[in-house]
Amino acid sequence: MELQTSLQNVQYNPFIAALIILAFAFVKEEKEWLAAMCIAFGFLTKLYTIVGILFFFFSEHKIKFILWGLFWLVFFAILPIAITSPHFLYQTYFDWYHSLLEKTNQNMQCSMVGGMQDISVTGIIRRISSVYNLSALWIVLPAFLLILFPLVRVRLYKNFVYQFLYLACLLISTVIFSSSAESPTYIIAMAGVAIWWIVQEKPYSLLSKFSLAFAIILTSLSATDLFPGYIKVHFIVAYALKALPCFAVWCLIIFQLLIKYLESVALEKI
Repeated sequence: MELQTSLQNVQYNPFIAALIILAFAFVKEEKEWLAAMCIAFGFLTKLYTIVGILFFFFSEHKIKFILWGLFWLVFFAILPIAITSPHFLYQTYFDWYHSLLEKTNQNMQCSMVGGMQDISVTGIIRRISSVYNLSALWIVLPAFLLILFPLVRVRLYKNFVYQFLYLACLLISTVIFSSSAESPTYIIAMAGVAIWWIVQEKPYSLLSKFSLAFAIILTSLSATDLFPGYIKVHFIVAYALKALPCFAVWCLIIFQLLIKYLESVALEKI
């Protein structure tokens, strides 16, 4: 459903989700040059794939990963010179930077009117608390630290379940902590939810089942006509509740990455 929503809105987000997942897959296949290419290309088109840098910790060839990353970043950054002038290219990047800053301010204002931007954890807090000038740093910085903290479990880097959980965490984080998140962006987050579900222990716990159902119903189906217009406008959109189930799954993933004893999970489950 999220893919359908994104495609009908002629959005680039499915490609971004694919690039992040491909980068992870290429690291697993020890094809660092392709992983770095996916990350660099995505970063220079919509920034989100920057999270793929954290796959560095799962790479068997870390120096290659870094060098290829620098190569592709420079290559794609200057590639448009083939069809334009260096000055125009510089001006384009300069304008892009200021456009992103302006868009961030617009997204904050969007929360004031319950609009379709800032469908994120920060957006939920802004809209429920009516503190519309709340800086995203108060939410994003602690979340970023929680995303990094599981990496202290170095002995789990080669554990498939740990790796897939971390991939799911990054896919979800990319959306739910972004002030630019809108409904079509959730193809990225829901791909993360699907990957999280795949690696859950069987038989599935009641909490896991509820979390998946919660995400399908409130995140995916809330954008359809299955939900009455009044509920969509006055509750789901007004309070950015589309982000809530993905945030709940994200919290479960962080718990599993930090606390749950993953070494006992059989690798053949993947």
